[in-house]
Amino acid sequence: MGTGLRTRAGNADVLGGAFLGVLVRLLDTYRPTVEALLRGEPVILDDDLEITTNPSTDGGHSIDLFIVRPGADKKVRVQLRAHDGRAPDDDPTSSIPPPGPWQTTDADGAVVWRLFNAVVLNLEQPHNAAAVG
Repeated sequence: MGTGLRTRAGNADVLGGAFLGVLVRLLDTYRPTVEALLRGEPVILDDDLEITTNPSTDGGHSIDLFIVRPGADKKVRVQLRAHDGRAPDDDPTSSIPPPGPWQTTDADGAVVWRLFNAVVLNLEQPHNAAAVG
């Protein structure tokens, strides 16, 4: 399980607090994936799930991560900033530069995402898939 995930305020409970309202309102098609990512659990991409990224507009080691179901008209945006993992409860692996360290491939060749050592800057309601990312 990923460690070193926290909010902008340093809170390790990323699923609560500032993002709880957004999580509650997420569509059931997105909620389990978003919750797993924010818990630092592995998420395996398949024909029904895509994750894409764009460099964030705030620069540095920040990215916008988009979660989309192919054919869906909505996608969820999670804004993240990677950090080097120097705190005692962090993952020993640096997540810089993102998103590379967060992506691996399993034995079957499937892409696996696992977030660690990241500050969750923002979680947004689903957007029109054609308008973002």
